[in-house]
Amino acid sequence: MTDADLQLRAEYDATLSSVQTRRSTLHFAHAAICMLLGLIGAATAGKLWWDAEDFFIELAIVVGVASLGALVYSFVRYVLGRKALSFELPAFEKLKRLREALRLDDPRALLP
Repeated sequence: MTDADLQLRAEYDATLSSVQTRRSTLHFAHAAICMLLGLIGAATAGKLWWDAEDFFIELAIVVGVASLGALVYSFVRYVLGRKALSFELPAFEKLKRLREALRLDDPRALLP
């Protein structure tokens, strides 16, 4: 291997290690689950409010505040996921270009 190939390989390994853990996927998963829980909580609070007994109204307020907190957390995680994705996509494009330059996907390069 030439010096340029070794340098490309080192750059490939560094880029691969930086995108090995997809932070955006974790943020999007948290956002989806919290949004689902927030919507279920909001529907439950609405039903408790609709029943309109004294105990249910107080419980509806507590559940409504908790579901609002889950929805806000969901939005924050979604924004963090979009931000992480904006850094990951160029890294994946760079990784693709490095794979082409190193001919890692070329089946003829694997033959002896």
